[in-house]
Amino acid sequence: DRSSDTWRPLETKNDVAGSVSTTIRQGGIYAVRYGETGESAPGGLLGLLFGAVQTFFGLFGFTSTGEEPGLAPAAEPTPDPGLILPEPTTPPAAIDITAMRFDLSVLSDPPGALIDLDGEYTGRTTPATFEALSGGIHMVRVRMEGAGPVEREILLERDDEVVVEVPGGASPGLLRTWEQNHYGGVYVDSFPEGADIYVDGRKVNRKTPEIIYGLKEGLHTIKVKKETTAFSSDRERVWIERNAVVRVMFSSGTVELTRSITFESEEYAQKPFSINGRYLGDRFPKTVEVRGFGGSYITVYDGESYRMHKISTAAQSNDTVKVAFSDAPCNLSVTSVPSGATISIDGFLTKFSTPYVINNISEGKHLIGVSKPGYIPTEREVFLMDHSKDGTVKFILDPYAWGSLEVSSTPAAARIYLFGRDTGEVTPHTFHYLDIGSYSVKVVGKSGSKTFEDVIVAPYSTTGCYANFAAD
Repeated sequence: DRSSDTWRPLETKNDVAGSVSTTIRQGGIYAVRYGETGESAPGGLLGLLFGAVQTFFGLFGFTSTGEEPGLAPAAEPTPDPGLILPEPTTPPAAIDITAMRFDLSVLSDPPGALIDLDGEYTGRTTPATFEALSGGIHMVRVRMEGAGPVEREILLERDDEVVVEVPGGASPGLLRTWEQNHYGGVYVDSFPEGADIYVDGRKVNRKTPEIIYGLKEGLHTIKVKKETTAFSSDRERVWIERNAVVRVMFSSGTVELTRSITFESEEYAQKPFSINGRYLGDRFPKTVEVRGFGGSYITVYDGESYRMHKISTAAQSNDTVKVAFSDAPCNLSVTSVPSGATISIDGFLTKFSTPYVINNISEGKHLIGVSKPGYIPTEREVFLMDHSKDGTVKFILDPYAWGSLEVSSTPAAARIYLFGRDTGEVTPHTFHYLDIGSYSVKVVGKSGSKTFEDVIVAPYSTTGCYANFAAD
């Protein structure tokens, strides 16, 4: 023991392999020798023990100076040929988080705010999820009419979310599961007004004009009837997109002539197309009904561009037309009041909201529509030309009074029906932006079904509807 310049006996233990171990309980610098007669520590394993003692107590801030005054010099440790020492380890490399990818959800209360990411408008509104963003610091800003912008800086090092409160009016909440919805709606109008509305052959307790919200995404048939009124077409097929509302208009007048034409395109085989700005889920090749003769057109969407082709008046019923589409050099700036309305081109819902410039549109006629939750959708035809500047179109949206309907059940996972149709949702689920009024709600579970008549959805509040199948 260096502190007392004396040798002290240590208690040792032997294991079955012949190794000798001991414990020194106080920090310091020590020399070790082995044997009752005080011989120096031998080579091999015991020599390694001496080296280990020196190394261990060096961790306490003491440094071995080699030969100690008054002490016998320690024997040089000799490695034991049978002992395998660990290889020196290399410190792990620093993780470059910017090379990793994460998802970022942006939510606001109320929803519908414009989202800027790292200083640029994304063309999207809250709630929205941005996938596969690079890790690191990002700046998120949300904007809404009547309120100043709100900014948040976030270190993205995992899948994360940003929640922002924006001063505003009535709100359904954050709508965390909004992008998981399976339903949308249709705004049914007529001239004259007051026509009874039928959805997929079933009369609903609504008259035109009316928002029918809660229809499962996909193809539906809308029909209207009014005494003493003959409509040019009393039924229309519509394609419902989730979280959006499409507009359909019925006008009185003579019945329009239609042609049944088969459209083919080798270049765009299996790509979706629309007729006269109305997308109905059709893909090439397909036989469809074309209403009217002059001014009819077909538009194909290839995932990047919107290309139209004017349908010849010479094409007759039962003809097959091989369509050749033009280039798409035009751009269109779409704005609305309020902003944040989802934009559609010829019936194809884009991923962008106003104000935004939609690129890659062909020359000619196009039907532009906008839809925003809580507002009546609107649309307008535009004619684009290549040699002109970017086209522009602006919409003014009118609000409607809406409420929410919360449907739950015991047990859960029961199917929910509105307007006599499956909504695509199961309990528990809350429907937002329903037009106020009376609803018939049907809940279908494994053991049966329950129908609730006259469920009243009140303005800007939530109405509950509960089905208990456990008691059956």
